[in-house]
Amino acid sequence: MFAILAVSVLFAWIATAFFTYLDARSEIGTMLDARLVKTAERVSVQFASSEGLDSSKGLDSSENLKSLESTSSQQIPDYTDTILQVWLHDGTLLLNSSTAPEKRLGTQYGGFENASINGTQYRIYSHWDKAGLSNVRVGERYELRNALAESIATHLLHPLYFAVPALGILIWISVGAGLSPLSRFTGEVKQREPDKLEPLDITGTPREVLPLQDALNALFVRLQVLLDHERRFTADAAHELRTPLAAIKTQAQVAYAARDSSHREQALEKVISGTDRAVHLVEQL
Repeated sequence: MFAILAVSVLFAWIATAFFTYLDARSEIGTMLDARLVKTAERVSVQFASSEGLDSSKGLDSSENLKSLESTSSQQIPDYTDTILQVWLHDGTLLLNSSTAPEKRLGTQYGGFENASINGTQYRIYSHWDKAGLSNVRVGERYELRNALAESIATHLLHPLYFAVPALGILIWISVGAGLSPLSRFTGEVKQREPDKLEPLDITGTPREVLPLQDALNALFVRLQVLLDHERRFTADAAHELRTPLAAIKTQAQVAYAARDSSHREQALEKVISGTDRAVHLVEQL
């Protein structure tokens, strides 16, 4: 029973760990996507804000371009795993992080997409400002995302690694404690003499084992009744056979002691007749 429970728990743990890992990867991917969205929105707001921009002039005016370039040097992260571009509505590349290519990141107008850039897979998010004048595109290397998701998901599984042996020990203790009354019950039955059919009454018998104890006690009662019946039958059969057998013995002795043939034949006939009656009685019994 312990082996079956241990294997069942192991399979359940494997299934739990597998689905926990997949769910963690999915949640981390969603979290990283949200981070791209926030990055793009923050950059878009910074470039569209009134800080250093003259709303009366176009976004591509020389004054605003100088202000955007100054802001970009402070706001655009220069990471090798993250790339960022700002495009004007007319297709002009306004800002570009040092590791980003000169061409547009991705092909979609807005939202998420997966793209290969210089042989490296990126997750791209495209965001347009409310006026539709500038487009911020942020990309993150899939290698970084996968490594981060792998690390976090693996750490989430660490408690499960310790849970398996602890759970196994708890199962072993629980099963042992639960089966100890059954072991005493089994030992009591094994140690009984064949003719000892008194009802079992084991202290501490668990509720789950009580039906088995009651069934065995009922069986002992039926066996006791059957044995008593067989004893009475044997005693009655012995009593019924005792008289004809004694008569047969007597007639055989008479035949053995008879001196003439007529007395011997009569005695032998009675022996045969008594034997027939005994055979008939046995058949009736």
